[in-house]
Amino acid sequence: MSIISQLQHLDEVAFSSLNGWHCGYADSVMWLMTGKWAYVLMVLAFVYIACRKGWKQFALLVLAVALTITLSDQISSSIIKPLVCRFRPSHTEHLMAYVLNDYRGG
Repeated sequence: MSIISQLQHLDEVAFSSLNGWHCGYADSVMWLMTGKWAYVLMVLAFVYIACRKGWKQFALLVLAVALTITLSDQISSSIIKPLVCRFRPSHTEHLMAYVLNDYRGG
């Protein structure tokens, strides 16, 4: 079995395990974590750091976070995604039954 097929199998097992719980509490937490309100805590943490450490360290932190997000997005979408060439688990035919509320992602 190749490394890619092993990773795909592991991905499918993790996906079906997490999405197979059908636990109301866990479903609510996952929806909350992926929503826009999840960023409120991050913004509050940035404001706290800005007040505590000063604007120079805050600016450096914002620059580091922006650079990290930009690099990780570009590496994943421009390099890794074309190399792997596979669907997300939620778009795989035999795993669609596990998807909550028919949400398939992008």
